[in-house]
Amino acid sequence: MRKRTSYTGIGLLALALIVVGLVGLLPLGAAQAQSGSPTEQPQVAVEPQAAPPGSRFAFFALGFNRDERVAYWFNQPDGLILSNDQAYRARAARSGRVDFAWLAPLAAPAGTWQIVVHGLESRVTHTLEFTITPAAHTTNPEAPPDDTVGVSPAVVAPRETVYFFATGFKRRERVAFWAVRPNGSTVRQDHSVIANNDGRADWTWSVPRNAVAGEWQMVARGADSGVTRVIGFVVVVE
Repeated sequence: MRKRTSYTGIGLLALALIVVGLVGLLPLGAAQAQSGSPTEQPQVAVEPQAAPPGSRFAFFALGFNRDERVAYWFNQPDGLILSNDQAYRARAARSGRVDFAWLAPLAAPAGTWQIVVHGLESRVTHTLEFTITPAAHTTNPEAPPDDTVGVSPAVVAPRETVYFFATGFKRRERVAFWAVRPNGSTVRQDHSVIANNDGRADWTWSVPRNAVAGEWQMVARGADSGVTRVIGFVVVVE
């Protein structure tokens, strides 16, 4: 009778080596899969995504040409377009990224808004939705109490002088201020004052002769503290 040769031990050893080899390859394959599909950066974003009227929204968008001029406009919840050919312009950086900010008008209707960002040369267009919440039902913990800001008179006509004050800044801090039209565009002027020892800033502003009627805003921001105050007033045109 022939003696059988047993391969059971050798077979089990070979199988174990194969299994170990396959297990060793799994992390490499998973790493390759992860490196092949990195998390994509959003092409356009806004911060905050929801805020009441009078809030400052910061936007960025990618994919434009280097130093390209970029236009943007807003679609209101009722379908109307809020645009300004003079003010709603920005310029992309060398990387093709554009950053800009917008101060929502005090009279901005609540609801879902949409911003459209469009490259004037590349024709690259991005859209993004954000929300303006109802002012009456929104509590803003950063909103200052009424006694931290003031305006006189609160209703003015073109060419008249308005007196403002705001508190809460650092001692002897430089405070920049600028006016915002009812459509959210900024009156581009380089103005600033120095806060007193109590952190209060007082200044005057002359209403432009071509000012449009409506609810305006005066924004004051501390250069060091970053404290921002928004003061509403009304311009009437007869």
